[in-house]
Amino acid sequence: MRSAQHVSFWIAGPPKAQPRVKATRRGSHARVFTPGTADAWKAQVALACPDGFHAPAGHPVKLVLAFSFEHPKSHYGTGRNRGQLKARFARARHVQVPDFDNLAKAVVDALKGRLWADDCQIVDATISKQWGRQGGVQIMAEIIKEEEQ
Repeated sequence: MRSAQHVSFWIAGPPKAQPRVKATRRGSHARVFTPGTADAWKAQVALACPDGFHAPAGHPVKLVLAFSFEHPKSHYGTGRNRGQLKARFARARHVQVPDFDNLAKAVVDALKGRLWADDCQIVDATISKQWGRQGGVQIMAEIIKEEEQ
């Protein structure tokens, strides 16, 4: 779904978190770097972003990110129940790594310059993590109108 004030789209694939900055030392020289473990995911997010929505600089944005992680094999039954999701995992929340804030950071960084000029425009965000049949993220962004502020 897309309009000038609102956009919503799904990106399939296992979500990746923005890695923490690492520091190393070689002799008396220090080096700081960010591992590239999320680079492919961020590129996929940027490519999947539809055209037609862009919040101009200075306009506030509301963001909703719903991350979904594919159920592991251990969540499914065996024997006669093979392929059926065990009841205790049907509505289970994803309460393990990666952290929701690091997942959001990777997506927000990937969409900078595509959906908004700068991520400082995001003034309201809802982020969730859950198990699902397929991994991915549902992204919804909306420009907040003056009267809603």
